[in-house]
Amino acid sequence: GSFNQSDEEPFPVWAQLVVTLIGAVFFTALLITVLGNSLGNRIDDFKKGRVRYSFNDHVLILGANSMLVNMLREFIQTGVHEKRKIVVLTTQDTEQLRDKIESDIPGIEHALDVTWLSGSRIIEQTLHNVQVDDAYSIYILGEDDEIDHDSINLECWRLVKSICRNVRRPVQCYLVVDRVSTYHVLQFGKREQDNWLYLNIINSLENWAQRVLVSREYDARCGCVDDKDRSRFPAIDRDGIDASSDKTVRFVVYGMTQVGYAMASTVAHIAHFPNFKEGKNRTKICFIAPDIREEMDFFLGHYDNVFRLSHACHVYWDKDGRQVREVIRTPDEQFGDFLDIEWEFIDASIESENVRSLLVEWASDEKEYLSMALCGIRTDANVAASLYLPEAIYAKDIPVFVYQPLSGEVLKYANNTVRYSNVYPFGMKDECYDPLFRKRIVKAKRINYLYQLQSARYADPDLKYEGMPAAEVLEEYWNTRLEHLYKLSNLYAANSIPVKLRSVGIVPEDIPADAALTQEQIKILSRTEHNRWNMERLLLGTQPLPASERKEINRLLQDPALKAEGKARNNAIKAQFYHKDIAPYDDLLPESQHFDEAIVINVLDVLRNV
Repeated sequence: GSFNQSDEEPFPVWAQLVVTLIGAVFFTALLITVLGNSLGNRIDDFKKGRVRYSFNDHVLILGANSMLVNMLREFIQTGVHEKRKIVVLTTQDTEQLRDKIESDIPGIEHALDVTWLSGSRIIEQTLHNVQVDDAYSIYILGEDDEIDHDSINLECWRLVKSICRNVRRPVQCYLVVDRVSTYHVLQFGKREQDNWLYLNIINSLENWAQRVLVSREYDARCGCVDDKDRSRFPAIDRDGIDASSDKTVRFVVYGMTQVGYAMASTVAHIAHFPNFKEGKNRTKICFIAPDIREEMDFFLGHYDNVFRLSHACHVYWDKDGRQVREVIRTPDEQFGDFLDIEWEFIDASIESENVRSLLVEWASDEKEYLSMALCGIRTDANVAASLYLPEAIYAKDIPVFVYQPLSGEVLKYANNTVRYSNVYPFGMKDECYDPLFRKRIVKAKRINYLYQLQSARYADPDLKYEGMPAAEVLEEYWNTRLEHLYKLSNLYAANSIPVKLRSVGIVPEDIPADAALTQEQIKILSRTEHNRWNMERLLLGTQPLPASERKEINRLLQDPALKAEGKARNNAIKAQFYHKDIAPYDDLLPESQHFDEAIVINVLDVLRNV
């Protein structure tokens, strides 16, 4: 109709018809196809995470390993990031990952604003593209099944630091590592000055061990009504071990694996009790594994400082079936014998008759609280071992924690039966982000404040504790004054509080608002706290001094005329990772004992309102 009744001039009708037809074909066929393809390509790029956006004040998650599901659940439940955009950078197929997350967390698209991007966390340009320097907080998770997971995460952290070197606002960064050796190396890292990027290092296996043995959250959704609370892992000290008790704790770990190390070291941090006196009533940590010698030697070397002061033995059976108990470590005489934990390494498989006989003996010992952790490499073998233990283990309700990284559903079902109600799976990858981790960190920050306050009293003796300060004050102490080693020290001190409180008859989960410790309880717990601190220092790599040398430094510090020389010597040994206070409690100077007392006196406030 555009050329109806038109003149021949300047173009004839037939030419106008040709132009019209060409225009119709172009605009209806060609242009629609181009626009449609462009839009389709854009949608495809969005699904595959190839679209780049401009972000600011966002939560950046680098890697999408199995922690991600529980982490996003926690974001929803707590509102911790106040509706900020969540940006996930991953090397996985983003479309499949998005579908999986949405199936695991129904309604996530309405609860969180999540953008899924594809890319490598160790390519600098990719990190620039996700505006890492404009992020509110950063989580370096990594991906599942990476052989060099820790190395890649550390490379990512190096790039993040480089990009964020000019940031002038606090940014919390969480770095996840898997191996104990990596965690050990990072403990000695220095806090970088004038850097607003605050690093928090998380060992995924140690975090699980703390969840089982400290937070003890098994399954809050269980809802079981029974003669025990099935929503919590049982305590290794049950209802507590007081100063007059003759009970001890024995913790058996099957498998000298990374997770086995994490469980054993966590027990070594928390299992300290006031009935330890003159070498009696030590906690026993027992490893069981076939051909244990090589791994045992590695463990002894890794924690050499611990075993210079520890009792340890190697148990095996000779060709005639006779048990041989070989003493492999005793405390060096120059240091003294004052640690309250001893070690056993048993060379056998858990299904062997020799080990089964030992388990029956331990389970039947009325003076021991036995607990077990099955941490073998083969998870199917862990399940089988947990279901075919000696009858005494089930009859006496001995806690059995079973490492199940793939899925714990079989043992969760077993836990609801009468026979296997003492068997608990742990370590599942889809549950490995512990929502109680932040609460443990809050307690650690409060412990740190108490230490800082006690240190400040040397300059101002009139300073008094007037209650826990605001969160902002705790954050300032934590982020600007501490190296990672001391952050861990505070965390381990906080982790031990429930065990210590149970030892003086206080239920940690139910502390009355007006509750306070008596002078006798403070005295008991101060000594117990120092025993714990001794082990913590040694596990973290600090070296002990011979008794003669530490007493000499104390003598100098007590003499006003020689005090300056004593301080100089003390500072020199600290710089070389030695500490004079790794010693019996009675050998400490009063000023050192005051640190233990300062923590214990206010320990109830550490737990309140967390």
